Amino acid sequence: TELDRITGDGDLGASMKLAAQAVQNAVGSYPVDDTPATLKALAHTLRREWGGSSGPLYGVFFLRCGTVLKNSGAELTQWAEAFDQGCRAISELGGAKPGDRTMLDALDPFVQSLKTAKGEASREVLLAAVESAESRVEAPARMTPRLGRPSYLGDRVLGYPDPRATAAAIWLRAASEALFPLQ
Repeated sequence: TELDRITGDGDLGASMKLAAQAVQNAVGSYPVDDTPATLKALAHTLRREWGGSSGPLYGVFFLRCGTVLKNSGAELTQWAEAFDQGCRAISELGGAKPGDRTMLDALDPFVQSLKTAKGEASREVLLAAVESAESRVEAPARMTPRLGRPSYLGDRVLGYPDPRATAAAIWLRAASEALFPLQ
């Protein structure tokens, strides 16, 4: 929220909290034994409950991921392709690309790391991809914003990381650690 107060309109944290609560309330109705269907259900919840532009953007991201995944036991290459296509869906809907001070500045390095990983999905592979995402969160602080509310603020946002990229890196780490908890 504080980052978004400086570089945006200040509602990202509150909106994320409401969206997370909506997901918690709806998760019992998700078909959790069917990963593609669960991702699509998540997409619909986020699209409906998350205000601002983030809801539709995350909605289209997870909807595309769920559409691309072939089955619940998807291989690492399928997950990489699903996330890559999810990022493309964000670009198609919002016009953003990596380097525009958006969530793609964290999501894209995560995807690229997955695409170059070899073998099966593992804690090490996912955490290396998360570290790639986290390492790129600071890069937007040096970028002039091209899209969204930060673009209206111009150079005043320089020196501050993008809150949407920061948020994406946080949930990528949380999801990866939940999938592969420490033994």
